[in-house]
Amino acid sequence: MKIVGLTGGIGSGKSTVLKWLESKGIPCFESDRVGRVLLDQELKQAVISRFGDAMYSKGTLDRGKLASLVFNNP
Repeated sequence: MKIVGLTGGIGSGKSTVLKWLESKGIPCFESDRVGRVLLDQELKQAVISRFGDAMYSKGTLDRGKLASLVFNNP
């Protein structure tokens, strides 16, 4: 079995390619999908403790804001 990784910037078509692959019966793993599930209450509290309440808007994680902090501030 071959394993292929698909990466790219925001708006580059990753989701479109993923949907196409899935439509062809190719098993796919989408890390964003898993990441959303993992952001349960305990992890939510850890994110808030580390980065503050501003990471959430109406109870939903602002993933762009968090990514900006994490990836632009090593």
